[in-house]
Amino acid sequence: MSTAEEEIDQIIDALTRAFEDNVGMQSMCGGDKALESLVYRLTLQQAIQHGDCYVARNGDTICGVAAWLAPGFDWTIQRDNQFASKLSSDLEEWYRDHFTPKYDELYRSGFPGDPHMRQQSWSLKLLAVSPHCRRKGVGKALLDVISKKADTRRESIVVDVMDPYLVNFFQACGFKYRAVKNVSSTSFPGFPIWCMVRKSAGS
Repeated sequence: MSTAEEEIDQIIDALTRAFEDNVGMQSMCGGDKALESLVYRLTLQQAIQHGDCYVARNGDTICGVAAWLAPGFDWTIQRDNQFASKLSSDLEEWYRDHFTPKYDELYRSGFPGDPHMRQQSWSLKLLAVSPHCRRKGVGKALLDVISKKADTRRESIVVDVMDPYLVNFFQACGFKYRAVKNVSSTSFPGFPIWCMVRKSAGS
């Protein structure tokens, strides 16, 4: 179902539970839970304004979330002024000198002949499933909603993946690996980011 504004707090709670042990998220927020909640809130706002946001429910409980940006829109948390204003000096330096250059390099490597691929595609910004609902088809169902829409319009989908297990999941859903970059962190273990793309059926 499509989300409404009043669901955002519930969705943030579900995202926080789903990403509880995610090293990439911990690194990107410096372990700051308030900053992590802001990441989710800003991402959801962008998806509601410029794309689609879907939730899956188990009874009355949100158990899955997918937030998308539509083709023609590009947004990344590291370039959001509201997010940047909340960063500590150390984390601000990490984003400026390490993460952002690595992220830009990821897309230059993945799409050397098409630097605007991300802006021209559906971009999956968040896909999360609560631990007790994993391996039950929830993530694939959330992914299929936009995959079908993209196929109808002959549009591609791009996604950044920070979990090796999810690389296999996305490959099984028709995505192809384009590039990977390893990101280091001073306070948490480093993590890789894979850039993956799914071309529309028939393209």
